[in-house]
Order: sequence, then structure tokens, then C-alpha cells
Amino acid sequence: MTDTIEYVVTPAVIVVGIGGYLDAVVFTDPSQAPEWLPLAWWTLAYTIFVVINVLGVELTLRFGLIVTGLAAAVLVVFYAATLATGSFDTELLYNIPADEGRPLEAFRTAGSASFRPSRSPSGFTWQSSNCHWQQRNPMTSFATCHGPCCWASSRC
Repeated sequence: MTDTIEYVVTPAVIVVGIGGYLDAVVFTDPSQAPEWLPLAWWTLAYTIFVVINVLGVELTLRFGLIVTGLAAAVLVVFYAATLATGSFDTELLYNIPADEGRPLEAFRTAGSASFRPSRSPSGFTWQSSNCHWQQRNPMTSFATCHGPCCWASSRC
């Protein structure tokens, strides 16, 4: 929807405005302009916009290709230098011992959701309202409450 507005409707409005301005510039009285002339102005302006857009896309893609090529060249130089100096050693791939790690709870922050929504204030609010909606909705009303809303609310 937004692309339609951006690429179709907006240029159409601009083209109509350009046609009106060109009629006013060419003719002192716009009512003297032939009936076909606005269509000619619109076609000309749209053609100019399409050409500018195509050239802009071409330039953007060419620049992106150049940057990608430079990045690949830097990687090739880095890999070649690593292999040439003998810095690459397959034994170093496994020289970091595995540790026990931390439990998943250690990575959670105060406001993040957890497995049980009742442990998060925002999860509790959302799940409570969702459970309330499920109880009132005839399409999802069940004799018993199923799912995470049972963890978040005692009303289920």
C-alpha cells in the first residue's frame, strides 16, 4: 500500500501539477490550451521521472556492486595473507575448551519476557487480557482455559 502511494500516486499528483504550471507558462489563458495538451504534459513528465528513476537505480546498484567487490577483495587479501604467513592452523580451531555455560535465566533482563508470562509484568498484562478475551469470544471459549493464560491469570 505504501509503495503504491509512494511510486504511483505521488508522481501522479506531481505530474498533474507540472501540467497545470506548463499550461500557465505556455498559454496566458489556460482555457485556450487544446484538450490533448495536458495528456502530453503528463506523459512527458512521467517519462522524465521514469528515466531519472532508472538512472538512479542503475547508479545505486553499480555502487553497491563496487562496494561488494571491494569487500570481497579485502577478504581475499586477508585470507591470502593468513595462508602465506602460516598463521592459519587447523589445531587452533578447537583450542577453546567447552564450559558449562550459564542457564538461560542468566541472560534475561528485567523487562524481557520469560517462559512463564506471569514472571514479566508486560507478559502478565498481555496474557491476562488475552485470557479475558478468550473467555468472552464465542469462537475460542472453552470449558477450561488452555495455554499460557492459565499461568498468568487466576481468572481462567
